[in-house]
Amino acid sequence: MQMLAACLWGLGGAAAIEAWTLHERITSVGGFPWTYRGQMRLAPYVVAVVIRLSVGVIVTAASTASNQVAGPVGALAIGIAAPQILKQMFARGPSRPELPSRPEFPSRPEVPSPPGEPGPGPRPGPLRAPIVPRVDTRYGGPADGADQRRRRRGR
Repeated sequence: MQMLAACLWGLGGAAAIEAWTLHERITSVGGFPWTYRGQMRLAPYVVAVVIRLSVGVIVTAASTASNQVAGPVGALAIGIAAPQILKQMFARGPSRPELPSRPEFPSRPEVPSPPGEPGPGPRPGPLRAPIVPRVDTRYGGPADGADQRRRRRGR
């Protein structure tokens, strides 16, 4: 198969999957997705489509150059699956040797507490302070981040 023909079939496959994705988005939101708040705007969407189409052509060209494509259906399928092919290729990067696990140190022995202090239990380390929940008197419960934000806004 000629390189130009294979690249065109790969471009066609990438365009077909992009058209299908756009169709699904249009039916899910009831219109063009870039016109709705919270969806991708038109300019970034066009850039993403151009990148996707170029990836489909490049992967198809590389497959054709290495004699992996026998016909138009193969080139079309490679254009459709180009992002997944790249994900699989990059997921199998160089393997790293396993690092040894952290050694476990024995826990500190329990020291009986002097009279007048809280009973036995883990004591805070030199850099740890006991976690004591603050009480928000306005709402009658422990203060969390949302309560603090409400208080700053005056609600």
